[in-house]
Amino acid sequence: MTIDGRVLASPFEPGWEKDGFGYFINPENIPEIRTLKSIASNLPNLTSFEFQYNVGRDRTWDDWAKVSLRETLQSILAICPALIAHVKGIKIGSGYNGEHTIIIDPTRLSRQWDKSTPLLDATCYHLQALEITFEDNMSKSDLEWVEMFLLKCSTLEKLSIKNKSPQFTYHEYANEDKEYWRDAPEGSLGGDAPEVLFFYDIAAMPETSLPVQALMLENIDFPNGSLEEFIGPFKDTIRSIDFCRDNLNGDRGWPPFLEWLRENIPNLEKFGFQGITDNYAFVPKFVVCFESIFDNPELNFKALKGAPWRSYAKLSNGVLALDVSDEFSSLEMGKFFVNLDNGKYTLDSNPREDKQVYTMTFEGSNAGAREALRLLKAAIESRRTDVMLFRTPTTINM
Repeated sequence: MTIDGRVLASPFEPGWEKDGFGYFINPENIPEIRTLKSIASNLPNLTSFEFQYNVGRDRTWDDWAKVSLRETLQSILAICPALIAHVKGIKIGSGYNGEHTIIIDPTRLSRQWDKSTPLLDATCYHLQALEITFEDNMSKSDLEWVEMFLLKCSTLEKLSIKNKSPQFTYHEYANEDKEYWRDAPEGSLGGDAPEVLFFYDIAAMPETSLPVQALMLENIDFPNGSLEEFIGPFKDTIRSIDFCRDNLNGDRGWPPFLEWLRENIPNLEKFGFQGITDNYAFVPKFVVCFESIFDNPELNFKALKGAPWRSYAKLSNGVLALDVSDEFSSLEMGKFFVNLDNGKYTLDSNPREDKQVYTMTFEGSNAGAREALRLLKAAIESRRTDVMLFRTPTTINM
């Protein structure tokens, strides 16, 4: 633990020793642990506390390549059982070039820390929210470990998968060669792209394995039909789903998927699309736009001032909102529907701007979600665009 290069605590100092399962042997002897316990006891109404683990670049690339994601996460997770605190969620970045966040509830004394169970297993058996970010520098072994960790999260309710690597895609040809990709050594052609197995292994899960209710997917390339396969194991539990800059590769585009979503997710009550695209072989990506929905006689859109969504229409069982502004945060977006119900926004009498609408969201009942998906499917139009697609950061709310 350092501040401005000054070492405050080191795992190599006395008192920081761990047992074979990853737990501190004598956490009561660690001053920093005692300080954290004191802070928590003096803030009885504090229900969320974040530990952020930043990995720097003050060592050589070869040194960092030896640091596994498993070891990195275990280092910070060991603090949680020492505090007897409940882990609410984990945000996983790259193993040796990024940051990881652990969100705990210090007021909820946790029973998840059975010290006869390995630390990481005890964590994932009770974890409710998980965010995974895939990076260029993620090794095959790290990716395999992330998959194993995810598949053990039997109580997981919220899952976010973000991609920052141009190589990360759900290859349509990989299913026939998955054993080749699985057995490829680290650093080989297969080892450089082990991500092809991640989606197939998740799609092959029994539907009852992960009770995910909220799913977020960002910047992932799916061939036609594979997105349905990936979501399939969660289809009976999902209530909320968000897509940000995801691409469908093939000649069918998004309309068939919207129809599948409408017919196969029985509990869906909330969904959103931000800057989604489609393309097919040797053709650049086209952004999916929804502005023709303004011409639908079934809907009465109203414009808003000072809101993250500039236009909305009330359906019989929910609210459909379009056109996100780039200047608002995801936190404000999350409050939009509550603020709308409470009359916090004023109507805008100015004519609607004539521009591409590539972002929309819905919240309401399942019947309303089905109605909204029907209307959006009819309005979809793929267009070339030369402008930057603004988006708000997607993140799981823990």
